[in-house]
Amino acid sequence: MVVQLLLLRKASTLPNSDWEAFMKLQHHLDDFEKSVESQTTQESIQLMSKAAKEYSGTQEQLDLIESMTGRLLINTLTLVAPTYEPLGLCLDPVAALMNHSCNPNAVVSFNGSCLSIRALSPIPKDTEIMISYIDITNPIPMRQTELQTRYFFTCVCPECANGNTLGKPDIPSTLAAALPPLKLQELESKGFGLRFDAQQKASTTDALALLDEGLALFAPYKTVYPIYRQPRAHLVQKSILIALNAGRWVKAFTHSVVVYFHIDPILFPQPYHPLRVVHKWILVKLMQHLSALWMEGEPSVQAFAEKYELNFAVVIWGLLQEVVGNVGKSHGEDSRFGATVKRKLEEFKVDMGGLAEEIEKAELASEWKKLRKVAADVVK
Repeated sequence: MVVQLLLLRKASTLPNSDWEAFMKLQHHLDDFEKSVESQTTQESIQLMSKAAKEYSGTQEQLDLIESMTGRLLINTLTLVAPTYEPLGLCLDPVAALMNHSCNPNAVVSFNGSCLSIRALSPIPKDTEIMISYIDITNPIPMRQTELQTRYFFTCVCPECANGNTLGKPDIPSTLAAALPPLKLQELESKGFGLRFDAQQKASTTDALALLDEGLALFAPYKTVYPIYRQPRAHLVQKSILIALNAGRWVKAFTHSVVVYFHIDPILFPQPYHPLRVVHKWILVKLMQHLSALWMEGEPSVQAFAEKYELNFAVVIWGLLQEVVGNVGKSHGEDSRFGATVKRKLEEFKVDMGGLAEEIEKAELASEWKKLRKVAADVVK
């Protein structure tokens, strides 16, 4: 991206207003140089800047190019797909001015190359728009370390000032009474470590074994260590992704149901939070795939369906209704993702021969009761 900016600047095709807005952003080169944790990054900045100068053929001074590199490292946003898989980096000098909060009132979303800011709650006039730079579901010490290491500031937002995570005490009294501080730190450190190790495994079998080991760590404390607290929730989420890659469809589905009932409502309380809507969409796709496997006579899926007596069509219809009902706020009515989920709803109506809209609330309630049993069995 540095080379691209230099070439645009060299060709005089970068508007002066855009260049000036970019150069007003902070570069933190002094902080990179002083920070022990960032020594490798400081060396990388120098190497990347020298390479950018050589490849672009620019006449700009090296110290200016290094400041550009620093600005990009600090101020770029992660470009994501509608389902929030990372695709690359995005530089928007205006969006980069938004400050961080561990209780943000907005979230960044992309529709192709178009960036938008989606409100997570009503934002009164003259109220600052705040986003999160990091995963705000992590405990305070981890959040503070990441913000200090990556962005060189200590967060003093109300959440951190009050010792909260997601609006609740970072270490609830019941958890503090059950686990001494050092024991809790050791437990969580090991859990985060196993999640990291699982990500490095080429074998999905080995990765799932590590994740199961991580989840088992918290089993003795499940009455005081909630499923939505990190890293327990991270372990569940990662299990879903690895199970999908491994073709372990039932495992992926059952863990997704746990996320639906016990994790997302706490981590993302707004029903239209983009990540919560995406997770529901994944659940829809999983349910459709299970339905197809069931009709093909796949033994594990048939055994699962028989055990819980699930009506796949009713569950799919209920989930699709939730996704379509919230996609306008989460991604935008005219977004590509919005069009996709609405089209899927119409296709499902056709597949059901017009019977989908005759599904009554009582039927949905009955299936949701069964889904809760699925989640309860996984958690316990």
